[in-house]
Amino acid sequence: DGEVVSGQSLVSFGSNIDSMAQQFNEKAIDIPVSVHNACTNQSQIQQFISNYYNLFDTDRRKIINMYHVDAIFTLTYTPHNDTPTPFENKSQSHKDVNTACNRVNRNLIDNFFVDQARFKQMNKVKHGNLDILKYFSDEFPRKTKHQISYMSIDCHPIKITDKDFMQVIINGYYAENQEVARKFNRTMLLMQGNNGIMISNDQLHLGGVCPQHKLNKYAPASSIADLNQHNEKQKAIGASIVSGGSGDFSVAMGGNNTGNLSNDQQQLLSQVAQHCGCPTDIARQALESASWNPQDAVTRIETMKRNNGQQ
Repeated sequence: DGEVVSGQSLVSFGSNIDSMAQQFNEKAIDIPVSVHNACTNQSQIQQFISNYYNLFDTDRRKIINMYHVDAIFTLTYTPHNDTPTPFENKSQSHKDVNTACNRVNRNLIDNFFVDQARFKQMNKVKHGNLDILKYFSDEFPRKTKHQISYMSIDCHPIKITDKDFMQVIINGYYAENQEVARKFNRTMLLMQGNNGIMISNDQLHLGGVCPQHKLNKYAPASSIADLNQHNEKQKAIGASIVSGGSGDFSVAMGGNNTGNLSNDQQQLLSQVAQHCGCPTDIARQALESASWNPQDAVTRIETMKRNNGQQ
């Protein structure tokens, strides 16, 4: 508002801020609770995403049928300020990505974009399926390879002006060449069209690259690759517990393993599994190898977790 504030205290930690906090807490009661609607057709959405990336990698011109005629596409690109980026590839493929992305990059915290004229900022938005296809076919690098196993896909139904949409958020990596994979985040707004599911809004963010041989280390949480790693660690922990730490043989992972146990043993089993955050079959193996001494069993499980690099 133009008032000079130099020399004035901008933050007060006196009674005023406590009074404000109390008012916020009182007002918070009136805020409506957001209702979470479970995705009832998640398998259908995942199939749509799988088909999209298959066409994107093999026959990109066909993705035009997966976009609404009035769809909107925007892209942001931050290869050096994103994580993980162990190194940034300087190959020709990297230069192609850099050129293609910077031409349409709408990073709102990038001074280069912010300082541009408004019409130039708006020209970076792709309007309509023909405009979107032209960008991906003529400008975006064509040699890409997406694997669903290195993606986490989250979808939520939403309603806009009495119309049903599906918001899909994808985190993952795609192979940029034989050596490196590039991190990406994508948010799609899907709608039901006459010919099936269609994309009405598409926001793509591209980050940095990492060596493909390190992909497992950076696999997105809940992706197939991440779940496979978790299962392998659990198997290794179970094997180490049963073999006294040597880990010489593996064990089958099961579900709730409470057969042939007394009520006291079942209760102890549940307590150890809950305390250690592990499956009941792992807890049972630890208890049996520790002669049902719970403290010894917990120590065994926690030791094996540390040895296998699991927090």
